[in-house]
Amino acid sequence: MVASPPLKPTLEEFDEVLQLLAREASPNGDARIVPWIRNSISAAGVKLRALWFISKHASPDSQPTLLDLGAQIGSLTLYASRLGIKSAAVDLPYFADTYATISQKYGVDYKPCDLLTSPLPFPSQSFDYVTYLDVIEHHAHSPKRVLAEIRRVLKPQGRVIVSTPNQASIYNRVRLLGGGTVSDPFDYLLRPRRRIRLIPAIIANTYAPNCDTHWWLPNSTFSSPA
Repeated sequence: MVASPPLKPTLEEFDEVLQLLAREASPNGDARIVPWIRNSISAAGVKLRALWFISKHASPDSQPTLLDLGAQIGSLTLYASRLGIKSAAVDLPYFADTYATISQKYGVDYKPCDLLTSPLPFPSQSFDYVTYLDVIEHHAHSPKRVLAEIRRVLKPQGRVIVSTPNQASIYNRVRLLGGGTVSDPFDYLLRPRRRIRLIPAIIANTYAPNCDTHWWLPNSTFSSPA
């Protein structure tokens, strides 16, 4: 039986996913959680482009499989599942404790995992696509070990989609000139639960030695110079 190709993603449907996540995460409409989730629409562009890429390149002969690294609230994989993509996700227990339960209700295999210290909790050659969106810049050290794990779980000819913010973009320059910030609000970082978990990471990033990484991803394969 020939599988149907994934549906095309839209901004309106992605916003519906965020509304669903906000209702599920905060049934009482918490004045901090709901706006934070809904404001994730600002990150829709990179997620929708990744889903467009998958829908364009997915084989018509089988259902595509996707793993999202650093899934946070799980919006990408929840929407991908709606589009007909078999989806899985990982992130730190801080996020997984809340959002994995929500995602699993809608068919997403969301598991807790610290990318920097633990192997990905999936068998080798499990996924056609891995998304690694706006995560790599958060690593205090070389991402080589994470990339090796991505290679392990990708199927032959599988593809990894990587993005990282451009802090020097025109958009960010305009925000800075207007007195804005390109980072998360400081009060968000200092909320009690986040403060306990983030201070060690902030210290690690502050004192981490410079690292020179020589890995790249040509034609969906991983190589390192001899």
